[in-house]
Amino acid sequence: GDAPGGAGTVLGAWERRPRPGPKPKKRRWSTPSPQLRERQKRKKDARAGVGGGGGGGGGRFEDTYGDDARRVQKITFNVEDERILKALTIKGTNMTLEKDFFRLTSVPLPEEVRPRHILVLALERLQVIWARHQDDVMRRAAEATAKAAENYDEADPLASFNAEQADTSVDYAYLCSQAKAIRQDLKVQRIRDGFTAEVYEAHARWALQCRDLNEYNQCQTQLKDLYAAGIYSRAIGEFTAYRLLYAASMTLNQKSSAASAELLKLMGEISLATRLAREGGGGSRPRGVSVVGTADAAVAFAMRLRTALGEGDYCRFFKLYADTPHLGRWVLLPILSTLRATAIVKMVKAYKPSIPLAFVAQQIGLAPAEAAEFLRRLGVAVDGDDVPTKNVTVDVARANNDTTKML
Repeated sequence: GDAPGGAGTVLGAWERRPRPGPKPKKRRWSTPSPQLRERQKRKKDARAGVGGGGGGGGGRFEDTYGDDARRVQKITFNVEDERILKALTIKGTNMTLEKDFFRLTSVPLPEEVRPRHILVLALERLQVIWARHQDDVMRRAAEATAKAAENYDEADPLASFNAEQADTSVDYAYLCSQAKAIRQDLKVQRIRDGFTAEVYEAHARWALQCRDLNEYNQCQTQLKDLYAAGIYSRAIGEFTAYRLLYAASMTLNQKSSAASAELLKLMGEISLATRLAREGGGGSRPRGVSVVGTADAAVAFAMRLRTALGEGDYCRFFKLYADTPHLGRWVLLPILSTLRATAIVKMVKAYKPSIPLAFVAQQIGLAPAEAAEFLRRLGVAVDGDDVPTKNVTVDVARANNDTTKML
């Protein structure tokens, strides 16, 4: 007989019949998504060798945003060859010291970019300008900051400082534009060395003293990457302290839920750097570590300030604040008036029926006359040399109406 399933059996006849099932759905044609079209275009360009030579080494152009928030056109290759990238790196031929910053929309020409030795001279020129006009630039920057204080947000004490800082004065705007042009020329030439760190450090200091926290934070981000890459700088301790103070101040911002996590992460990095330096006998900083430990005096001081700030010990904080090294006081400036107002709230609740004005001034780090002016701004009356504390309401929201004299 036939084998099971053969043509002569009932089973074989059944298997030859079409199996029952759902009817096939009609195919629906839809427009491909932009992502799919982009992938298809990339594959097509790769097959055609668009943008480069043969041998699978063809490249293509893509627009990306650089770390300085400017649009830069860069080349990506199918073959990872550092020699190709090095050969295509622009080598500047421009010999001009003065150059304004413009956002790039295409690959710059060599005659538009200054070489490293010219950039060194350009930075020295800006440092001379800053030394000669520092007081005037800072004064005009403070006047612009006073305008920003009108829109102060109590829940976000840093917001008012970021509102009016991009163009604080003609002098600072010029200085900032020149510094960003130097940074841009370094970027397009792929120059990452000690001089690059020096440029960002100088610009960060100028931005701090002109209350431009946006530009300061951009410089700090770049410095963090440069330090982590193992680039040496004598100022790494100074800028580690700034990062710690800034992170600690951000924890006061109720809207910033990630501030505490960022602070803990930074403190962990500092603790690691301290241990590595101790085990290594104070040798060179390991690659990948962007901070230094508490063996640096500025970092150790910033740790004490952070502890006082975290514990709400305003008395200890303002005693330490007066001796803060480098420009650490400028980092803390945005939260200073709020801290003073909070300290006054605690004193008004703790001392009845009055408190000496001299004592209040000492506790918040101000002269008696400045303390009296600050108290009146908060709605607290001053009676001669005393401050009545009975039935007094402190208006903390008015603390930042004037930030020009609170250093």
